[in-house]
Amino acid sequence: TQSPLSDFHLWAFSVAYELELTAKDGSRITTIESPCGIFNGEGQFLGSFAIVTDVTQRRKDEEVLRLTQFLLDHAGEGAFWADSDGGFFYVNEAACALMGYTREEMLSLRVKDVLPAESADHFQELSRRVREQGPFTFEAIYQRKNGERFPAEITLNYLDYQGRECYCAFARDITERKQVEVALRESEERYHSLFEGVPAGLYRTTPAGRMLDA
Repeated sequence: TQSPLSDFHLWAFSVAYELELTAKDGSRITTIESPCGIFNGEGQFLGSFAIVTDVTQRRKDEEVLRLTQFLLDHAGEGAFWADSDGGFFYVNEAACALMGYTREEMLSLRVKDVLPAESADHFQELSRRVREQGPFTFEAIYQRKNGERFPAEITLNYLDYQGRECYCAFARDITERKQVEVALRESEERYHSLFEGVPAGLYRTTPAGRMLDA
């Protein structure tokens, strides 16, 4: 739009737009074009020019960010981002499915809301540890929207971004793994009970003959 007239030459900037150009070496570059009109103090049009800004790298960076966001949104593990007070400000699709909430519901919750009542203050302890020691992995019991409790393996990270504390956790349900561990332990106990209860001398060795049990 034309600027108000005065005794000085004025530039009237129009809306900027994006344009792809070809550089001398044949490479393609992305630019932002800002065409301008020049008027004298009496409002007479004197000519025009354009301010050209190379945004090729910016567009590449934006594309990487979009790809990263897509991969995080659709990752197989639940991703939870929380602030210093434990309030969620980002969760991915897997996190919502894991906990049984919609994304809108999850973003209205805090970490303590997905923990059993007896572990509600767990976040303070974990946030202190990750700040002091760096990323670590641990197991904990979490609670779904329907009240169901399940064991999860959590990898917790900490980031101080421009003075803002951020806690990033990747979580997976390890219910099946725990069931397998219990089954193996029970199987070993049954084997040991049978091994010890046989009314005869028994021993077990390696192929090389090293004694393992008797």
